[in-house]
Order: sequence, then structure tokens, then C-alpha cells
Amino acid sequence: MQQPLSGVNAIRAELVSLNRRESHDFQFSGLTIRYSVRRYHSFSGMQSLRSEFHQVFVRLYAGLTHNIRGTLGSSREGNLAATVPEPWPEIKWNPPSLAVREKEYYMPFFLKAATWRRFAKVTFLVAVSAITWPANSFADNPHMVTVMTRNMDAGTDLNYILAAIDQASLFAGTAETLAEVKASGIPARAARLADEVAAHKPDLIALQEVTLWRTGPLLAPPATEVLYDQLDLLMAELAKRKLHYGIIAVQWLLDAEAPVPTEGIDLRMTDRNVILARIDLPRSQFKVSNVQTNVFGTIFQFGSPLLGEFVEPTGWMSVDVEILKSKFRFVNTHLESTGVPGGEQIQKAQVDELLAVLASRAMPVVLAGDFNANAEPGPEHTGAVERIVVAGYSDAWDLVKPACPGYTWPLFGEDQASGPTTPNERIDLIFTGCGSTFCFGRDLRVLSAERTGVRSPWASDHAGVVAGVWVK
Repeated sequence: MQQPLSGVNAIRAELVSLNRRESHDFQFSGLTIRYSVRRYHSFSGMQSLRSEFHQVFVRLYAGLTHNIRGTLGSSREGNLAATVPEPWPEIKWNPPSLAVREKEYYMPFFLKAATWRRFAKVTFLVAVSAITWPANSFADNPHMVTVMTRNMDAGTDLNYILAAIDQASLFAGTAETLAEVKASGIPARAARLADEVAAHKPDLIALQEVTLWRTGPLLAPPATEVLYDQLDLLMAELAKRKLHYGIIAVQWLLDAEAPVPTEGIDLRMTDRNVILARIDLPRSQFKVSNVQTNVFGTIFQFGSPLLGEFVEPTGWMSVDVEILKSKFRFVNTHLESTGVPGGEQIQKAQVDELLAVLASRAMPVVLAGDFNANAEPGPEHTGAVERIVVAGYSDAWDLVKPACPGYTWPLFGEDQASGPTTPNERIDLIFTGCGSTFCFGRDLRVLSAERTGVRSPWASDHAGVVAGVWVK
């Protein structure tokens, strides 16, 4: 039974992993990998919500047998043994443990190289309870909730690496990527985003591309030295402005590492989605519960002799919100880009999956995120937005400002196409509605919508969107 605590650290998270119990070995370019056991954890404390779940580990073995490359999935706990033909030695890796007041349980978890979808379908259910909010005056209008969606921009689109055709161009690409990330001004951009939050004071924030960059010794994974943590930087900037926000949920997605021989290091990138909420509102009028995260069953993956098997998991996360006894679900998602092979079909499958999940519960929904689908005619107009609208959801921007295109991307280009650009897509979106027929009389009404961060200096290559929603 959960014991209520008080304050921000009063979150008790129960992590439930749904897996099939079967063992499997697989071969990839002569590399045999076996997963033997994985642990799941029951944590207490706000930091426990950072339940890192490694999805992809990319390592290039320089100077070894031609075309032998491996992609390793990793976990916080569990042993990974990889054996390779001579002259390679046996590789054994035991990732470090999370030390956050944890109880550990063992249960089987296995990966198949040919079908990473099983991995993608793992669902985490995090129950958030007993949050005691500090006493403070509520918003002027207690029936209105302000929500924001913001892609924080990793500082690169990885195209220097993905465009590599041989070892030399790969090493040049990793060096260019590292230089680009450093030059992107991540700390300064976090401060600008905090200024946007201070100006609008959203009650809920959906963040995408909240990247953690780490470095480590060359070809000695996993890299653990933090270069930039966009989440920590943002939280520190919010605290400087005396803005009271808590990390409600963190979803760990792509985790990839590659060597940068010119610098003598490995560079590791970890992608995350995050939900933040205000914690200076009375709990009697504003509270959250039932945090959920899920990786889509349909994801982008491809095999390359140079990079190995590359997998890019994307997903969604949600939290149930109660305002003066009225409830709705706040959802944050980041759909697949059309810039990858088959991206449009993957994106549509992800939308269908998400809509089916949302329709299973009779609760109004505020759906926010980076949809990588243009809501206006033009590039990347994939039809994904139309699917959402047909399912019973309203585009908040279109409701309030139908005559204004409200483009949100790209504010500037990255990688080979770096430099100023003119935005021509509206892909950062907020929807309201209910996909269930049992939501009658519990509608959400959009009162306002506006963009943020549209002028230089920018916080991201995306503009943000803020909407005011009346909750009945």
C-alpha cells in the first residue's frame, strides 16, 4: 500500500514492465547477443520518475573486421553478454545501478534483432499519488488551464552521421555533430525557454527532444560524463526565476553512442519526452495522477553495414489532471518524421495507435506535441492531423486563429542545411476533445492560442504553442 508523503518528493512510482518470457539469441554481422535478465524497479521520490530505459546503443568497432558492426540495447540492470568470432575478445558489459532508494525485482526481458517492435510495445505505468501542493493563490480563473508544447531542439538532426558512407566520413560526421551541438547554445536556449514559461505561466508543459548529451572514453561505452542535460538546465533556469514546476514524468527514448576519434571520446545522445506541471497551486483545485508512458508499436528502423541496426523509438506520455472536480487527460507525443524512409506510413500508424488508446477511456483530452505533420497545406501535410480531427479532436490554433497559418518550424536549419530559414509548417500542435462517445457534457473549450519564441534569439528551431482551455 502506498504511503502518502508531502511536497514535491511525495510521488511514489510503481513501474510495471509487460514482457514475454522467452529467451532469444540473434546474429548480426557475426555478432551474437543474448539478453538474460532485466530488472524492474519500484522507486520513491521525484527523481525516481527518471526511469531510464535504454533503447539503442550504437558502437562502431574501428579497425576491426570489415562490415562487423553491432547495435546493443541496454538496461539499467541486467547482464548483456556478446560473443564474437576470433580475433575479437568476449565483450561483457554490466551497466551501473540506479541508486535512488529502490527495491529490485527480477523478471525476464529479451530482445529480438529482427523484431524490435516487441521492445517498442513495452508499456510503463506510473501511478502518481499524494502530491501535496504548496498553498498559494490559484489562477485568476480557476476553471481555465494553460498548456504549452515545446520542442527543445537537440542541437542537431544527426544528418552528418546518417549521411556517412565509410569509416572516414563517419568519423568526420561525429566530429561535426559534436561541434554543432556545442555551437547550438544549449544553456542559453534553456534560459530563453524559461523566459517564455515566465511570460505565460502554463499549468502544464509538454516537452519533446529534451536531450541528454554525454561523453566518455573512446570506444569504452557507456559514456556517463554529462555534457549538456537540457532538462536539468531548464529546471535550474526556472528555479532562478522563482517559477515552481515539478517533473511529473520523463520518457527515455533513443539512446545512441558513437566514437569521435578526433577528440578521443565517445559521444552519447539520449532523447526524452517530459511533462512538467506547476506545483504552486492548491491541490484541492489542481492535482495530477495516473502517469503513463508508452513507446509506439510502429517505429523507424534500418540496417546499415556502417552503423549497424539503427532503431528510433518514439512514443507518448500522459497524466490525468483534475481541476475543481473536472478531469481531463493531458497527453504529450512526438511522432516520427517524414524525413526518414517510410516515415509517413509510420507516422499514420502511430496516430492510429494513439487514438485507439485515448478512445478506450471516457475522459476529455488535451493532446499536445511535435507531430511532424503539417496542419496547413504544404510540405509534410501527411493527413495525420486530419485523422486526429476526424476522431473527434479540435485543433486549438485553428479554432482561435483560422485565418493565420501559425507556422512553427523551421525557425533555422541544422546540419548541412544550417542557417536562417522561413517557417512553412505548423507541426507543433495542441488538440482538445474526446475520442470516446461517453464524454458528453464534459467538453473542453479553447479560449486562446498563441505562438512563443518566434523571434531571434531563439530557444529552439521550433516555435512553441500556448493555449488557454476552459475546463467544465
